[in-house]
Amino acid sequence: MFMFEMQMERLYLIIACMCAGLCTFASDGLVVADKESRNPIELASIAFLSADSAYVDGTITDERGIFRLPGRNTKPAKFIKISAVGYGNICKAISQLKGDTIFMTVDESTRLGEVTVKGIKQPFTVMSDKVVFDPGFVSYATNALDIVSVAPGIIDNGEGLVMPGKDGIKFYINGKEQKGTIKDAMMILKSYPSKNVAKVEIMTVPSPRYTLGQNVGVVNIVLKKQENDFLGGGVSYKLTQSDYTGNDATVYTTFRRDKFQTSLNLSGDISPYGFTESNRVPFDTYVRDADSWTKRSPMDFAGRWDISYKANENWDFSLTAYYSQGRMRQKSSHLYTYSETPDEPADERIVGRRKDDSKLYSGALDIDGRLSESARLTVTLDYLAKRSPTERSLMEGSAESQAYLDQKDNIRSSNLTAQTNLEIKASEKIKLDIGVNGIITKTKSDYDFYQINLPESKDRFNYTEKEINAYGRCNYTISSKMSVYGGLRYQYFHTSSESPVKADKINRHFSVVCPSLYLSYKIDNNQSLRGGYYYNIVMPTLSAVNPARLYLGKDYYRVGNPYLKRGRHYTIDLTYYYKSFQFGPYVEWYNNGIKEINYIDDDNNQVITWANAIDRRTFGFMTYWAYSKLDWLRFSITGSFANSLTKSNLPLLRPRVNSVTFTLRPNIQFIFDKESRFVGRIYGFFRTPEKTADMYIKSNWNFNASLTWKISKQWALTASGDCLLHGKTRGHQYLGDSEMSFSNEYLRRGFSLGISYNWGISTRAKSERRAVYDLNSRTKLD
Repeated sequence: MFMFEMQMERLYLIIACMCAGLCTFASDGLVVADKESRNPIELASIAFLSADSAYVDGTITDERGIFRLPGRNTKPAKFIKISAVGYGNICKAISQLKGDTIFMTVDESTRLGEVTVKGIKQPFTVMSDKVVFDPGFVSYATNALDIVSVAPGIIDNGEGLVMPGKDGIKFYINGKEQKGTIKDAMMILKSYPSKNVAKVEIMTVPSPRYTLGQNVGVVNIVLKKQENDFLGGGVSYKLTQSDYTGNDATVYTTFRRDKFQTSLNLSGDISPYGFTESNRVPFDTYVRDADSWTKRSPMDFAGRWDISYKANENWDFSLTAYYSQGRMRQKSSHLYTYSETPDEPADERIVGRRKDDSKLYSGALDIDGRLSESARLTVTLDYLAKRSPTERSLMEGSAESQAYLDQKDNIRSSNLTAQTNLEIKASEKIKLDIGVNGIITKTKSDYDFYQINLPESKDRFNYTEKEINAYGRCNYTISSKMSVYGGLRYQYFHTSSESPVKADKINRHFSVVCPSLYLSYKIDNNQSLRGGYYYNIVMPTLSAVNPARLYLGKDYYRVGNPYLKRGRHYTIDLTYYYKSFQFGPYVEWYNNGIKEINYIDDDNNQVITWANAIDRRTFGFMTYWAYSKLDWLRFSITGSFANSLTKSNLPLLRPRVNSVTFTLRPNIQFIFDKESRFVGRIYGFFRTPEKTADMYIKSNWNFNASLTWKISKQWALTASGDCLLHGKTRGHQYLGDSEMSFSNEYLRRGFSLGISYNWGISTRAKSERRAVYDLNSRTKLD
């Protein structure tokens, strides 16, 4: 308790230092807004011209649509030119500007619901702290996932979305976090029609308010703002035929009236699939060959409900509820062949069954308020609960034989998060982002285990993690071309684990201060540089610290290490942007790294455990190139390269491993008509061999193709061939004194046919619509 009070006193001191010297600032800028909805327009391009129309200076509008006129030290400007994606250009004399708002009119060819998007010259825009991707580049897209999967810096490797150099991705929709796994996020993204996506923001070095010390990237999907009194939505269905038949369906609906807006997303997926696994393990006195065939029958459902209410011009309230349910049934058949034994070679057949049922509940309340022209407050309360019961059984010979092994485990976890963030504009050049948050995570795991010829055993594991974060970030604008971000984050952790069956209890307290520095420089209108340094710690997962024995197969179990310590992760990166090309080298250090370890115990069981066993140094880069100059062809290429050196003093791992890995993901679009109704797509994934401290994985690849027909503004039809060409996952794994070779085939060739329908209507009464029409006819704004 005394230690906790000391940590809280230190936290209060840090917050006081962050807040010292802050002052308010009155905005004197102009606002660019939509003429119909009166909503501000972000990222509008502002060009200041001289009397002879020569370029003088330029800027872009911020998230509130605000920009400011050139300073006194700038050459006098006579005209202003404003342009934004989806709007007609405006060119006026600065002396003719009236009021503090400039209204722009929507270009009819880019209205919501149209199937054509014209004038895609550059797929992404580089800002000081993020990259903004234009959805119009993805001409075949029917949902938000199609857009996000080809955004700069993101790779779809066939198993999910990854960001090179990052441990994961956090997804946000209109600034609200999408809870759950990557798979949950992908299911929800599939339910948003592509025409509703205004832009995609990719943050490789996001503010601490998003990451809270994790080495993750952030992707924020910004939806188009609906007009008032609007009811709309969309539905989609996809039928997939591979070894088995799969079904995928989504429903989306949204409604807005005055200050109230709500949306509901539902997504369901029933897609059984099969895969094969083969491995060979030499033991001390014999060699075991294992051949397995597995069928999995997952049934997943996800739903998201958003409610937002704008109380006045300064305060917004929103509520987000999320629910997901996963049901998976698995059947597997394993054939074990033993050879080079003193006796005759023997065969053994094992039949396995597995049943997983998981449920996740999440609710979040967000309060966003403008305290003044220079201060903005955000408060978030978030609760998440998850239940994951699992049953495993292995039978000798056939499914009707006596059970060789029965195991049941039930994991229940809850997470409560409270966060407060304050954005302050201290001056024209200084912006501050400070905040504090607290997280409490509790997990209870119960295990019931039976193995033939052994007594039944029970186990339990309780794990609690308490975390407090205080952070501050300062953005100093040196000039119109250069900005510097400096950040400081303080983290305090208290973890406790308990295994009542083993009478073992562990308590740990520690704190860490993590600095960060980031620089953004605009060379000219086509070129820019961004780079920085940041440090974070890596906490072990629940599986890694759980000491209970969990059998994954015959003679194959997992047991965690409750004494794991945190890892330390340092990164320096630099990214160069030129038009539609980006190249980003980086260097990272991972010290005291947490590593999964495989070995053979004294009873000839294959064991998985974890240890702080590695130090890794990596030099790599990520590159992205998009091309869209031709009317009939667009393509993007995402690639990553990593040269890593891993060292370990643990005898179960190799002492020194050097790995060079290259990943490539091409995505080619063929547009067969001027209105982009018929779009073909060829895309794939390729990875060269990869080495770790205990594993060597050979190269892998897959190749896919699709054809999209946008029948009308509402209807679209897509046919695709998945994994038309693909490779197996092959390699070998180091098991201490032995080495296992494996050859697994997880990808299966399949074909799918999908259809989607989008709709939208105005809910205003006929007389009201007529009155508005008459008023607009009589009133014309300049």
